[in-house]
Amino acid sequence: METSQHNLGRRSDAVGNDHTGRRRAWVGDLVEDDSGREAIVTDDTAGTVWTLRTPDALLSDQWITADPESLLVLKTRAQRMAAHETH
Repeated sequence: METSQHNLGRRSDAVGNDHTGRRRAWVGDLVEDDSGREAIVTDDTAGTVWTLRTPDALLSDQWITADPESLLVLKTRAQRMAAHETH
């Protein structure tokens, strides 16, 4: 798996990378949004709207973004699962 400071993992081109070459956020990934909040991606609606929630919150603490390039992937879902991070 390819790694760098800004990219902790990449999936196939089916998930895709943004214009900077960083891995695009996907459901289950731990991300940081453009305001610095950490979140888990809980939904990707038709590749246009990403639903986010805080890592330690219930689904009631959610927000959305229509700008996937603003999300920095900190850990992929697979990395979280391997580390047994289920929240």
